[in-house]
Amino acid sequence: MPDGLTFEELLANLSLGSDSAPPVIPALPSPPRRTFRDSAAPSPARRTAVPPPLSPASSPHHAVRDAAAPWIQASPSSARRAGVSPSPVASHADPSLFPATSTLIYYFESRDGSGYTTDWATAGAASQGVPDGHVRVVQAGSKKKKPKAKAYTVFYGQVPGVYLAWAQAKDMVSRVPNAVYRGYPSVAEAQEAFDYARARGWVRASGHTIDLIPNMPPPSELDEVVNPFWTSAPNLRDDDEWYVVYRGITPGVYRTVCVCSAKTEISYSPNRISSGWRRN
Repeated sequence: MPDGLTFEELLANLSLGSDSAPPVIPALPSPPRRTFRDSAAPSPARRTAVPPPLSPASSPHHAVRDAAAPWIQASPSSARRAGVSPSPVASHADPSLFPATSTLIYYFESRDGSGYTTDWATAGAASQGVPDGHVRVVQAGSKKKKPKAKAYTVFYGQVPGVYLAWAQAKDMVSRVPNAVYRGYPSVAEAQEAFDYARARGWVRASGHTIDLIPNMPPPSELDEVVNPFWTSAPNLRDDDEWYVVYRGITPGVYRTVCVCSAKTEISYSPNRISSGWRRN
């Protein structure tokens, strides 16, 4: 190194003597100036661009949903955001599927117990997700209303016969213990029932007993109690109902009220003559 020259000066002389141009160093950008504000001052509201809502026709989600399940309706809030008014759900359903008065009764059963209810929430909570739980629907049938009686047949009373007014028939049975009588919707049916019972010896005036079948123990099977004579009798002269004597002189299934009452175990009060049989 020559005397009197520093390293920087020697490096400068070498650079000036070379043929190539000195390298150009780009200038660094100046850092941005930051402005400080008071922290107590409110910040200005930031505005962002909000895209317009998609209509149900232009939305692919709505198109797929409407094609796959047209009965599913959009929620009212989403419909309002989309600018359309929601249509009622009932417009897509058959009105006959929703009766005015529900008659559904739910029977639920599980390890914790069983019961009946008209509330599905109660039945579902007691049977769904519960070990050995199940539920089924029981349709409550409407009780058939019987026609008003127009004639009354007294089979066992003061004076057996057919009466057109209840006041007359009542006088024949009100003071007779264990009286047997029945109302019919027509005079012809009442007369046929009276003739049918009288031909078989089932009509008696008060003070005279009706011939009864000797006592027998209650059967264990229903097939053993069904008397083929009573069940094969023509419907024209029998009642339109079945009568089951489950406690009486001769338990069984009968189709005539006078026979059923005669086979019944007589109670202490005439008002309780039907305590040993029921109508099916």
